[in-house]
Amino acid sequence: MRSTRSITLTCLTTAALLGATVTANAAPLREPLSQSAITIELSAAPGGAPTRALLTGPDGYRSELTTSTVLRGLAPGTYTLTGESSSGRLGEVVPQPAMSTVTVGFADTVALGINYFPAKPAASGQGAAGDYALQTLYAGLPVRWNPCTEVTWAMSADSAAEEHERMAAAFDTASLATGLTFREVTAGEQAAVAVQLRSVPGDRVKGEGEMQFRSGGAQRELPYAGSIQADIGTETSADLRTAIYLHEIGHVLGITHVAAEAEVMHEIVDEADATGYKAGDLAGLAQVGMAAGCLNRPTPPLDARVRTLGKDLAVGWFQPASSDPVQRSWLRLRSAKDTSGIYIDMPLDTDANPTLREGAQYVRIAMPSDVCAPGAAPELVVANRNGSTVTPLSVTGCPTRATSG
Repeated sequence: MRSTRSITLTCLTTAALLGATVTANAAPLREPLSQSAITIELSAAPGGAPTRALLTGPDGYRSELTTSTVLRGLAPGTYTLTGESSSGRLGEVVPQPAMSTVTVGFADTVALGINYFPAKPAASGQGAAGDYALQTLYAGLPVRWNPCTEVTWAMSADSAAEEHERMAAAFDTASLATGLTFREVTAGEQAAVAVQLRSVPGDRVKGEGEMQFRSGGAQRELPYAGSIQADIGTETSADLRTAIYLHEIGHVLGITHVAAEAEVMHEIVDEADATGYKAGDLAGLAQVGMAAGCLNRPTPPLDARVRTLGKDLAVGWFQPASSDPVQRSWLRLRSAKDTSGIYIDMPLDTDANPTLREGAQYVRIAMPSDVCAPGAAPELVVANRNGSTVTPLSVTGCPTRATSG
């Protein structure tokens, strides 16, 4: 159970937070620096295709981008983000939207994003579009992976080596059907989806695929792991093996069994399913894939810092915009004795003025007694409906402790 503290919260000026000296009659800056920022969110591209985009703006501003980033101190004006098509292992991918425009003022924080889709999505084949079933629903929504980040997978060392290419091809088929990006991990890297294939005598195959997910209270339920286990008969055909892999990947992605025999997700697979997902399968996969939109966590805070001010604690950070807005933020204090930590709510988390959750944040709170204790590990936690990001903090201004010689 999470514990909270009731404390007094006040706003803190930039100068006080940084410990600067303020002169009452100081001349104003002639050209004050802009406090605007644009968060650029580029999704992972299917088939490992490179992501490229161009941001243009006032006075000839131009920035070529290949990954998600936050651009700060931009001059007020209108900016245009243009995505570029590229090619990877699965062929051409195209940006959507291809172009988007936003106007920022002196202190605006906004987000622009581009998602990448296969230029030639999987063909629908036979079957009926209504023949699908979603494995799990939370608050009426399907539980699904974030399609704008990679889903990693790996085969166990004891898996049948000859099945590696066939499993990789099945993940490629799922990528074309969903727009998700699957990447096989290298040695020593933790995979989200664990695959174990056992070679057994005979002419039958048996498999099991599952998605593991959890929820954070008011947040969405999101998968954090998946697994595929299958017994592969030594006398089974290549097509039947491919069919079972496609079926179990469907379970990992969040679709489940249907009564229609034409669909890959029918309880009993056959060699005809090796040609790829059918109309009903694809309709279900669309609800858990890129077409359903990103599920990004908040963009990590920038310039996060905390220092003591007498009996108070001053916390400051810059919160970039995110495609899903920030809902709450906390200061979490952890120690060797309390690894779960104590959460202290920040003062700007009010539904009455949600715009205060982005941009420059300065908070002053009554200093917790243990924030300067040896082993204390303060963290800034920022959350939206998809989860949270955690930023470690280092407290400055704590009293030094004398050591004996």
